[in-house]
Amino acid sequence: MPETLLAATILAHARQVSEVLRVCRPDDVRLLDAPTATALEVAADLANAGQAPEAVLLNAELLRRGLLAGHKGELVRDRMLDAVTTVAMPELLPEYAAAVLARVFRARLAAAGQGFVDGAENGVESDLWTLLVREGAELRGIWQRLATVRGEAA
Repeated sequence: MPETLLAATILAHARQVSEVLRVCRPDDVRLLDAPTATALEVAADLANAGQAPEAVLLNAELLRRGLLAGHKGELVRDRMLDAVTTVAMPELLPEYAAAVLARVFRARLAAAGQGFVDGAENGVESDLWTLLVREGAELRGIWQRLATVRGEAA
């Protein structure tokens, strides 16, 4: 799913990419797929500078920044290859972003739930409360951005 978001990103106009990646942030994607998040981060930088992050330009910028070096770079390069061979429609960029945010929300919720379960028996109460507040705030933020990209009220 993140690969489809990247595929649509390299086909979309700079303004649309900039708007969508402000809501579905590369750091959100990092939870699901770190190499794709790296490419999206650079795509967001290009889009915010007014340049459409077309595949050749995005790849050149990744190379310029040294993000294609080493093992991590190979993974980013693989995601770029996947993106240019994935069928995606740039007009569906918000829908792809919503699908990714929905997965991020669920993954973050599962991780928080596991943290609550693991700490419930013997954890320090103040730590458990901090975990609950922090994760609740993060989940609420993701939920609000998901509602925004879906065009719903949060």
